[in-house]
Amino acid sequence: MYKQYIGGKLAEGRGAKIDVTNPANDALIASYSGADAAQAQEALQAAAEAFKTFRGLPLPVRLGYLAKLREAMLENMDHIVELDSLESGKPHQEAVLDFWMGVGCIEYYSEEVKRIQGQSLQDLYGPRGAGYNIVERRPVGVVVAHLAWNFPLLNIMCKLPPAVASGCACIIKPSVNTPLASLFIGELCEKIGFPAGAVNIISGPSSVLGKELNSSTIPRLLTCIGSAETGKQIMQQGSTSVKSYSLELGGNAPCIVMPDADLEAAVDAIVSQKYANAGQVCVNYNRVFVHKDVYDRFLQLTADAVKKVKVGAMNEYPGENVMGPIITREARDKALAMIDDAVKKGARLLAGGTVPEGREKGNWLTPTLLADCADSMRVFQEEQFAPILAVTSFTDLDDTLRRAVDTEYGLRSYLYTHDARVIGKCFERFESGVIVVNNASGGPNVPHVGIKGSGVLCGTSSYGLNNYYDLRVLCLKP
Repeated sequence: MYKQYIGGKLAEGRGAKIDVTNPANDALIASYSGADAAQAQEALQAAAEAFKTFRGLPLPVRLGYLAKLREAMLENMDHIVELDSLESGKPHQEAVLDFWMGVGCIEYYSEEVKRIQGQSLQDLYGPRGAGYNIVERRPVGVVVAHLAWNFPLLNIMCKLPPAVASGCACIIKPSVNTPLASLFIGELCEKIGFPAGAVNIISGPSSVLGKELNSSTIPRLLTCIGSAETGKQIMQQGSTSVKSYSLELGGNAPCIVMPDADLEAAVDAIVSQKYANAGQVCVNYNRVFVHKDVYDRFLQLTADAVKKVKVGAMNEYPGENVMGPIITREARDKALAMIDDAVKKGARLLAGGTVPEGREKGNWLTPTLLADCADSMRVFQEEQFAPILAVTSFTDLDDTLRRAVDTEYGLRSYLYTHDARVIGKCFERFESGVIVVNNASGGPNVPHVGIKGSGVLCGTSSYGLNNYYDLRVLCLKP
């Protein structure tokens, strides 16, 4: 049923059989044949051939394909949302959000690409008019995009629209944990009639496809949403030729709550985000430092809020704060081990930390709240990617900032305060690509930046779109 989309055609995979199961109940959703190494090569060749002509198509023509894809997604919204919910375990309302974030990326890049501009620079050493230096942006070439499993629709639409809009040809490899919605997007691309090879969507084991795609000399840009280890592996495998990289990797986000913070608003924001998608969000709160003057009150408010979070899948508990399962049993067991490590080292377990009664099938974990955490605990040292809120108290802001940046990651930092002096100090001292104060939010127009071990360049925004272009300079003497 689910096929690979290569060179404008749907094809059965020639690789190993892959079973996709529902994280909520272990039920088999679908089985399909993954692509093999030869099909990865076919996709690379198809993209290379397509790029020769696709890059020269008028912008309205390329955007026309994206407009058709958007319309096809809207027409098939119910089916796409159901696939997303089944394969990722998301409650229905979260899958709907994932869908609309994906559609929003199509809309954004379709407009932002019209603002990609060049420059004309004068000759600094001659009279005006003696020479002109014209700078243009040209599509970089073939793009390979590796997708994470946590937001199947948002992730594919962070990569496909900017590639198409800029005139690049792309090969998209979704995670084997959540490939179905992406492979269905391939079916829509085939029905729409994208130029053969302009978009290719293939799924299979990373050990087979990842190495084949990354080590090829055809791609000019390798882009990824995934873990830090995945990013390093992509760069190592891609060293067969000179390539560009755009990598959005893991995080270990600190959050500082000052005594002047609006505690009710802070708790509402932290709890809502932390347990969304079962905590499986790269920018999520990982280490929460709360000033001792409001620590007890913060813990009480948070414990009360956490107890209101329900566990459920699909359409259970519509309209309420519902948390789905963790993606795999291995990831769930890792989360339990992190909780056990924290408790053994002195943390207080104020809520959760267990498999919910009656949900032994699937990969469930109750929303967890840990107090009095320490830097030596795994919940502070590692990216959790789980519904664990790890909290500790502090008195000295400078020391807390030192602890906050004592990590290999630099994706996001959070701060709750209304003191401009504190905001200024934290903005200068936090070591992360994005700093969020008082739960401010953005959209696809805001750069998603990771520094240190959290990434290379950025995704989203006009800055992310620039990754899909090379500069071309014409030095002209009349």
